Amino acid sequence: MPGGKSYDDRQANVYTPKPLYDPEELTGQLKELGEKYGKEKLDRAKQAAAIVFEENNLKTIQALIDLEDKYGQATVEEAAKKISEKNPDNPKRSAGYLTVC
Repeated sequence: MPGGKSYDDRQANVYTPKPLYDPEELTGQLKELGEKYGKEKLDRAKQAAAIVFEENNLKTIQALIDLEDKYGQATVEEAAKKISEKNPDNPKRSAGYLTVC
């Protein structure tokens, strides 16, 4: 590596795994959300959450449902469309940007 540090001098990369979850518990909680808000709204929120790889994160799904209640379905769909146009490795393709778009 001309002009830079050699790989021997670099610190190791640090990766943070997503939290573990119980699939059965998640299924039950998603069922409760579906009963409370309706299957269609839940499915839309799960699809939008999947764009940012958060389809198994209840907080993200709940936030998207709340945003749809507050701003309407069209606004959430437009935000999801904008986020989906970004490369998957783009830092702006995240749940944080999706919920503030």
